Amino acid sequence: MFYKNVEPTEARVHTTQFRIIGRLHLPPSRGTSEFLNADDRPHLAMTHCSMYASGIEFPPKRQDFRYETDFAAVPKEQVAWLAGGPSARPDPSLPHEERQVYLVYPSYVLTGRLMLRPNQRTSDFLMDAMGRRPFQALYDARVMRPEEGVSLFRLPTLERLESVVVNLRSAGGIFDLARESDEPGFVLEDD
Repeated sequence: MFYKNVEPTEARVHTTQFRIIGRLHLPPSRGTSEFLNADDRPHLAMTHCSMYASGIEFPPKRQDFRYETDFAAVPKEQVAWLAGGPSARPDPSLPHEERQVYLVYPSYVLTGRLMLRPNQRTSDFLMDAMGRRPFQALYDARVMRPEEGVSLFRLPTLERLESVVVNLRSAGGIFDLARESDEPGFVLEDD
């Protein structure tokens, strides 16, 4: 599908290999996660891009700069997470439950709140999401760096973001917090 009206918005895209800072071009009627989950395009179009080595520091260090381009087509399956673009909040008239989750990657951890149906098991949500809608909004997100001897749930926060869109398929593991405790309730690891 070709979108006649798109709105450029500043964004930071973290892929499995790079960090890209530039402009996304999204249709105004769709949230970022909805757009990424659509099957009509295998890539994410960006303009005015600066590409940096993989990492989480923002702003990136000068020595991490790699490329600059007016246009980049980023394969969606390479997107780990992104900050920017419109984030659709759940419809307040529909019941939902917030679930604190931790997504682990080789050199950092993302945490925030996912919106699930009431009483839905995290494993059921993930089975459906990874099959059909791997891009999900994560609200009140924090970026954290692992430290030796520090619990996953007590890592220092490097950055706070109102929301990010994560590709659940790219995480090395996904943890949620059991409602009754501060301990993880579910773990999913890549094969």
